[in-house]
Amino acid sequence: MRHILIAAASAAIATLALTTGARADVYFCGQGNLTVQSPSTNEMGMIVATATNPTTANQIVYKLDNYYKEGAGAYWTQGYGTVQLTGGTSCWLLAASSKQSTPSGSSQWACDIPTAIIPQPNGFTVSWMDPRNYQVVQFANFTGPSFDPNSLYAYAGGPNCPPAGQ
Repeated sequence: MRHILIAAASAAIATLALTTGARADVYFCGQGNLTVQSPSTNEMGMIVATATNPTTANQIVYKLDNYYKEGAGAYWTQGYGTVQLTGGTSCWLLAASSKQSTPSGSSQWACDIPTAIIPQPNGFTVSWMDPRNYQVVQFANFTGPSFDPNSLYAYAGGPNCPPAGQ
């Protein structure tokens, strides 16, 4: 397993491509709003968990699916859109996964690969690609005044995808 530093200082704001070629959780610290979206018609999933460090998810707080209430399995609890990341914790892990179909019990989930993280003054945008066809399939954007750009990591080989029970 290896850690990949994405942003070391807010002054160095640029698009940074990841070269791990492997699944990875995205770790960051801050409180604010997370917006998750997908241009794909295939089923997508995003896990948002509290975290104490880049390798340890404490509690899953959101189980997002772009087909929630439209055929997604019972594991998922909310659709894509904007969720608030607030409360007693301030550090989070994101794990993204996708199918190559609309909701189907016969289609397998794959852990998506973060392809680019774009740091911003009060947050970041990340994109993920499906490792089976190398197409960008989903995006997440975080904004919050307490965002710490020095905390932004992609943890290669992230342990949170696929989540148990998905």
